[in-house]
Amino acid sequence: MATNKIYYGKEAIKKVEEKEGRKLSYVEKRVVEEEGYVPSLYKDGKGNITFGVGQTGEFINKSFNDTFKAHLKRLRAKIPSYDSETEEVKAELMSAEYRGDVGKNHNWVKEFNAGNRFSASKEFLKNRDYLQSKDKGTGVHKRMDKIAAALSLPVSESKVYGNAPFPGLQPADVNAGNTFDVNQGTRFSPNPGTQRAYGNAPFPGLQSPQPAPVYRDERLSPNPGTQRVYGNAPVPGLQQVEPSTFSADFSPPIEFASPTTGLIDSNGNPVLDGQGEPVRTRF
Repeated sequence: MATNKIYYGKEAIKKVEEKEGRKLSYVEKRVVEEEGYVPSLYKDGKGNITFGVGQTGEFINKSFNDTFKAHLKRLRAKIPSYDSETEEVKAELMSAEYRGDVGKNHNWVKEFNAGNRFSASKEFLKNRDYLQSKDKGTGVHKRMDKIAAALSLPVSESKVYGNAPFPGLQPADVNAGNTFDVNQGTRFSPNPGTQRAYGNAPFPGLQSPQPAPVYRDERLSPNPGTQRVYGNAPVPGLQQVEPSTFSADFSPPIEFASPTTGLIDSNGNPVLDGQGEPVRTRF
């Protein structure tokens, strides 16, 4: 059996694209990067006769394109959500398929298909190849770590969270009795200022949704004459205030006449006017 150079990474992608006469998709590129490319027969790490891009057994004499399509058909049968996954998740699922790590009875596959993605990623690494690679310092465990990381990514279209990405969250069955109301208006963020949660689904560390307080259009501040709260936006540090106990409609002040006094002459007798009335003057 001839000894040939094994191409990896971008160099392998270039060789396969030249052979196929087309550009590879992102998923195809990831497979080629990890599997490498050898233009003739060779033995892989397990002693299997291999050709091209990790092609063994029935795929020895097939093209990369035909081999990829066959793996894709198998993968879709074992992972029903494959076509709705992101390109990153698709690529790593295909990488696992090429490694022979995808089986319907595998625990990680059952967990993944049940929507338990974080659990699936942990189950995936309970693998003899992974443990042996770490002990021997080979590169297999690094490839498997990439696959496991992708398995824990969220579904692209979640029934609970729409299409908002929340790493580690699982989809919920909207028909179950313990699901959350996706139409509720209350919104909380697991990381305030960076992400928003949809519906009223709880996140660790968050309190249950509370109704938003209702503010009056106009409110006096706790320090009348110095501050005002505008519209219905609460000002930090100010408390909600009760309606003023003072009336805005005061009665006009009563006008009193200036005090007066009568005039007297030098003898102490009152001075009278032409009609005999005492003459008075104001202060």
